[in-house]
Amino acid sequence: MSRRAARAPLALLGLLGCGGADPPSPTSGPIESIVHIGPTAVQLYAYHHRLELAALPIAAPLGLPLAGPIELDANVSIPLVSFQPDVRRIYGRAAVRCVGHCQLGDDRTPLGASLDGSPGGEVAFSHLDLDGLEAQVEIKRGVARVTRWAWSSTELETAVGLEVRLARDPAASALDGCVRFRPTAALAARDPRLHTLATLTGAAQDDGWYYLRIAGTAGAPRLIAARCEPTSGG
Repeated sequence: MSRRAARAPLALLGLLGCGGADPPSPTSGPIESIVHIGPTAVQLYAYHHRLELAALPIAAPLGLPLAGPIELDANVSIPLVSFQPDVRRIYGRAAVRCVGHCQLGDDRTPLGASLDGSPGGEVAFSHLDLDGLEAQVEIKRGVARVTRWAWSSTELETAVGLEVRLARDPAASALDGCVRFRPTAALAARDPRLHTLATLTGAAQDDGWYYLRIAGTAGAPRLIAARCEPTSGG
């Protein structure tokens, strides 16, 4: 393991456990720079690491572009057995937050898929501002769990809870979660069509809130119209 990776857990422990200690220096570089491969483990370490959403190797949600600056903190250990990840022993924490103007959609790109993954029929979509979005994830015994979800949007109130049972093939990781959302009058005033779209998702309804249960796998997620509680984060 690289010397920098070996220091990563000690740096984070020093930050959390000793208020008088100097914080570690922010990390920098492309996403690959936070990955440190050793003979017995892979260490993911980042501290106030600035990245652009558009540069991340993630699929565009519903075919919509993501843009904006984020900051990443991560301290995750992936043990290796015969050079293969021991999924059941992965542990650590990660957090991501928008630190500028973050946005889903670009006022031009239509929805590329429906919520259940079927063709979306080129449905018009303007954008949603993601400013102030912050999420934290804890990984223990091969299960990643959202422990915090905060998004102070004036247009769409949300709560998200999610557990991901990690698999050696990331696409096979099982999903179990819940999304609760409520479009506001501010969204209706800015973009009546988008407000209507949010209310016509087929989600279960209760007292002005809409609910979608998250199921399936990371490679084939399913959103099911069902009353649920986002108990793992909010």
